Amino acid sequence: MAQVEIKITVSGTNYFVSDTEYMASNGIYYHGFVDVPPNLTVGATRGGFLSVQSGMCVLTSEPDNSEHPFGLSRFTALLSQKTYPVEIFFDTAFAMFAGSIVLDQISNDQLRFVFYATTYNVQAISTVSDVNSLTQYNPFSHGTITNRQPLVQTGSDVFRNPSLATSGITIFEEGTNRFHSANSTILETIGYTGKNVCVSGTGLSGTTLEQFFDYVAETLNLDVETANTTKTTSASSRVIHLYEDRPQLLVDLASSVAEATNHEFHISPNPADGDTTLYLIDRANNPTATVIEDIDVLSTSYTLPFPIASVVGNFEVTERKGTQLFTQNVAVPALNVSVGQTINKTVFADTIAHVSEVSTIITAIKNIEIKPTASITVADIQTGWTLGDRFTLNRKLDLISIDMIVRSINFNFETQLTTISGDATLTEFNTNR
Repeated sequence: MAQVEIKITVSGTNYFVSDTEYMASNGIYYHGFVDVPPNLTVGATRGGFLSVQSGMCVLTSEPDNSEHPFGLSRFTALLSQKTYPVEIFFDTAFAMFAGSIVLDQISNDQLRFVFYATTYNVQAISTVSDVNSLTQYNPFSHGTITNRQPLVQTGSDVFRNPSLATSGITIFEEGTNRFHSANSTILETIGYTGKNVCVSGTGLSGTTLEQFFDYVAETLNLDVETANTTKTTSASSRVIHLYEDRPQLLVDLASSVAEATNHEFHISPNPADGDTTLYLIDRANNPTATVIEDIDVLSTSYTLPFPIASVVGNFEVTERKGTQLFTQNVAVPALNVSVGQTINKTVFADTIAHVSEVSTIITAIKNIEIKPTASITVADIQTGWTLGDRFTLNRKLDLISIDMIVRSINFNFETQLTTISGDATLTEFNTNR
């Protein structure tokens, strides 16, 4: 019988624990310091980022045990609630989960920990000193951008390059193009008189959604510096128009981009080699289904969404008219029913010409949001199941056929159960067919 195996790193030393003491086939000895095995759920946490929704495990409290991850001086350090890297294995060569644990509670000779995802503290937006020696946030660009602001002025006729490729740039000062030349760091103008400016161009890192997430994977310094796109349908062709100057983490910006384009992503060990990989998932992707047999199912449940009247994509357009700049808000709806809630989404577009592509995205989002959610619980820890997988089930007890895409997974290592949940197409199951 497979055992849950947990590796905890404390002050650079790895400690191996489980709910029983044993010697693994790889020669690693696991101490039985786990009182309550992990209960871990991964899924949507914010925007389009799939991460740890909830999770906990309980270790014995043995401050005098030198073999314990938190014995001796390590127990004292633990009381300051430091974060510790952790990996979970379950009859797997490489980690099923890699993240961190933080002490949550001490009671009755037990240490209760909660799970968190690995933290990536890379900032999305860099800072630069402006012409007045003040610190400013320099915008980040991706895709084709049109008439965007702000630009950070760093000299009398020089602006900081907001991550644009050096060709195809315009810098309009009111009605006149003042652009002269560019390199990777600066945009030089000619004839600039100190009035309002806006910039157009193409992002240095590319134009498509796939190229953006390649940039994210590389910038986060993941083991694999390109995004895994096997569960996408349009990432290589879907263009975005991103110009962002708000300070935020790169993973948060990526979360917003994913949500705005009907995508999700997670950063996880590759089960084939353990390499940390960014997995991009198109929520409209419909991969080949795995059939779950009814006899293997312990329970099912279904949640019907509140009626959705429409999903609306919102963006801002700035147009030049003579010497003036005019900004307007654009709303692109995808209608569903006459009564219900309206879901508003900020999308990355910046011209009226983008209405058609926004409409395509918003319609795709609507088609997912209106679906019910199904949950299926089966025995054993299903190590081969992952986010974005598709499953079908004919549930005789409920007289329902389920066709589901997995958006969250719960692994309960104590009961050794797996629960998958996600948007589903539900139809009547006729046992006479």
